[in-house]
Amino acid sequence: MEVSASTGIISEGIHVAKDGTDFPFEVSSRSIDIKGELIRIHIIRHITEREQAEKIRYLVNYDALTGISNRGFIMRQFERTIEPARRSKLMFSAMLFDVDKFKTINDIHGHNSGDGVLRKVAERLQAVVRKADITRKTWRR
Repeated sequence: MEVSASTGIISEGIHVAKDGTDFPFEVSSRSIDIKGELIRIHIIRHITEREQAEKIRYLVNYDALTGISNRGFIMRQFERTIEPARRSKLMFSAMLFDVDKFKTINDIHGHNSGDGVLRKVAERLQAVVRKADITRKTWRR
């Protein structure tokens, strides 16, 4: 109560409707003092559309399987980086990876195994990438 009185509280959750479907919601709470009486205000928002927009933004920039930056995101980063680097005479680098015999892994062991290999490669790559480098984002739902 003390925290919400000064800063407000915002929380998110999943609500289950009468028909059994669930949907995301956000609650903003704040306490205010009006003439010596503490009043608590709650604003509840249905946030399905916002979450869908966030998911679309995520999928535009990151691979759904591995969570690493996709080609479109990398190309946009190049566009933002190349000209300023040229003007400033700064250098940058890009690394490309190829998983040898990946088709064979999929053909012999199946696509689930191939997906596991891709996830593991992405995980190991992220373990050595600096925070200043293009980083992995995680969809939260």
